[in-house]
Amino acid sequence: MNFGHKVAVGYTSFVIMIIGLVIFSFKQDFYLESEDYYEKEVNFSEEMGAINNFKSLGTDLKVESKSALEIHFPDSIGKDTLDVDVILKRPDNSIFDRDLAFENATSPITIPYDSLIQGIYNLEFTFQINDQPFLRKKGIYVSPR
Repeated sequence: MNFGHKVAVGYTSFVIMIIGLVIFSFKQDFYLESEDYYEKEVNFSEEMGAINNFKSLGTDLKVESKSALEIHFPDSIGKDTLDVDVILKRPDNSIFDRDLAFENATSPITIPYDSLIQGIYNLEFTFQINDQPFLRKKGIYVSPR
């Protein structure tokens, strides 16, 4: 085999590899964090204000895995009842995201494992006190039951 044949074989192999990578990349699934990404970007300063409001409470959420997923309010809130929104987002697949609303909830909030699968979730815990928003984002791991 002379030099020209080796160049042709090398070039052909390279082209086949690139075509294979393009086909492979088109078959991959990808998920956005949220469908309304740009709207959330515009409201980012409000979100940061809500996160800072939560930090001003002084204590954090406590998430426990027992017979169900339990989310305990910060101690500084006390025994107040709150309207709480809990969003559990799966980073790898948005099909398993859960958006739960609790009206007049008291601590702890219990989420049964029936609606969740094993894996990592990004927890977004939001509520309002005196028309002031509070937001806590936290990564959690749901183990199998």
